[in-house]
Amino acid sequence: MESRKSHFFKILVEDFEQKLQIPKAFMKNISEKSSKMAILKGPSGSCWHVKLTRKTTGMYLEDGWGSFSRAHSLSVGKFLVFGYDGNMTFTVQIFDSSTLEEESAFAVINTQEKIKCEGIKRHGRPSKAQSNHANSCHTSVEPCSLTPNAEHHQGKSVLEQRKPHQSYRSISDKGKNYSMEKDRAVHAAKICKPDHPFFTIGMQPSYALYGVSSLST
Repeated sequence: MESRKSHFFKILVEDFEQKLQIPKAFMKNISEKSSKMAILKGPSGSCWHVKLTRKTTGMYLEDGWGSFSRAHSLSVGKFLVFGYDGNMTFTVQIFDSSTLEEESAFAVINTQEKIKCEGIKRHGRPSKAQSNHANSCHTSVEPCSLTPNAEHHQGKSVLEQRKPHQSYRSISDKGKNYSMEKDRAVHAAKICKPDHPFFTIGMQPSYALYGVSSLST
């Protein structure tokens, strides 16, 4: 049975644009040895790296929070629900003043940081493999996938390696299929017993090219 995810919510008031305080009572869920970087997963599934700062007055989301706030057009009166997935990863839901989820938030994509959030559970703490993935996000904001140029070169080398084999196989298969079709046609002609006199002739490329063929004597 999965453990229950911890949540807290924040109603946005003045001066929220640059930092947001995490409730003191919630700090018990976050180890003091945890990373100083948190990941905020927005309603669209896109992620933002945000610095987590500990002060005497509490714990705050600071560097990177402003980017998340501007991207989602946050304003005074809206409120956010933070679900803690473990390993310094939070899933964020955004509600407007009418208490309904803000539909536009589901279309917000972070184009600055290409962090992959696949595999994060919606309930409970992530598995060990997922935790390792999240850790890799903390150490670098660079995407792990190959660059388009690298993908091009890698794909080219694979194609070059496979071309000779594919070409040989293609020619071999065509020859085999042609031989089978020829045998099948000859067999069909031999067993055919029409009512009128007939003869058979094997097609040659020149017959199709010049439109003429020789007849049996």
